[in-house]
Formats: sequence, C-alpha cells, structure tokens
Amino acid sequence: MSRAGTFPWIWDPVAGASQYTVQVDCAGCCAGGQFCAEVGRGYRLAAGLADSEYTVSVGGDNLERWRVWAINDDGTPGDFSEWRTFDVDSTPAVR
Repeated sequence: MSRAGTFPWIWDPVAGASQYTVQVDCAGCCAGGQFCAEVGRGYRLAAGLADSEYTVSVGGDNLERWRVWAINDDGTPGDFSEWRTFDVDSTPAVR
C-alpha cells in the first residue's frame, strides 16, 4: 500500500515511439466496486508525453491502476501495457 502523495512512474522506452499516453483508473470512483474504465468512464489520462516517465499525484483511500502505450511519429498507437495496480492510503504516517 502506498501513502497518498506524488509518485514517479518510469517505463522502458519503446523503439520508434515519439510520445506516450498514460491512463490512470480508480476503483469505486465512478461506480461502486468497479474501475471507471469498466463502466465506460474516464478517470485520468495524460497524453503527449515526450519521455518514458510520468509523475502522478494521488490521494484518498483507493485501489488504482495505470497503463501506458507508445505512439509513433504518424500518430499510430501501440499496444497497451498490462494494468499495474496500487493501493493508496491517505492516513498520515505516525512520527
């Protein structure tokens, strides 16, 4: 489980990619018990990324997931990566 905050995601560059798109999805944020994409709704999309990294800010107590895909110079998208999931815990850490 990750604490709420800002996280850098880094993936291996894809040969021939001129940009990347990252999709972040949230369980229960759009409909109870389902990810937003499962009910046909978008949650968060970052398009036109020039590098193979993205920093996301997350908060709330959620199960979230993300995936990425490359886009070549003529705008053709590649295959989506597998979904990667993570839990977010907004409870402040005890010091």
